[in-house]
Amino acid sequence: MIRSWRDNADRERLADMLTIWTWVLPGLSVLVMLLASAVLPIVNTLPFLPDLGLMQLVAWRLYRADLMPPWLAFPLGMAADIFMGQPVGVNATAWPATLLVLALAERRLPLRDMRVDWVLAGVAILGARLLGWWLLALCGYSLPAPPILLVIAATILFFPLVARWTAWMERKWLAVAV
Repeated sequence: MIRSWRDNADRERLADMLTIWTWVLPGLSVLVMLLASAVLPIVNTLPFLPDLGLMQLVAWRLYRADLMPPWLAFPLGMAADIFMGQPVGVNATAWPATLLVLALAERRLPLRDMRVDWVLAGVAILGARLLGWWLLALCGYSLPAPPILLVIAATILFFPLVARWTAWMERKWLAVAV
């Protein structure tokens, strides 16, 4: 028999709220990284800032695939398009495609270490950015290749830091709920 929320004990209510938190934290952390890359006033002379939102998305998918389903990448990609000022649909198409490819790769490589995850993340980031570049070209925005390649290289190089931060968040905030 299903009991109502009011009939549950305090401990059961806390367990329910923590279960909801496990589904909210990955998406919320991707949104925070998107806001950090879009809103923070970082001044640089070369366009080589890493794509923080994409890194966080890939890190959650590689680290806890059960908490980052491919369908969640669509609304997060829409948010990325809106925050970054791109045509709506570019990241909303590239990010779910990236997570679907990672889901296929996880079936082939169930046991991995950090180096394999880094290679997988590098291939996923490269594919996502190139697909986004191609979709932007279809929309009429022609971008030169060197800045895109610098962003891809910076994103791949900084991925281990974001992966460690994701692991820390999982241990700190989600270990209570498991």
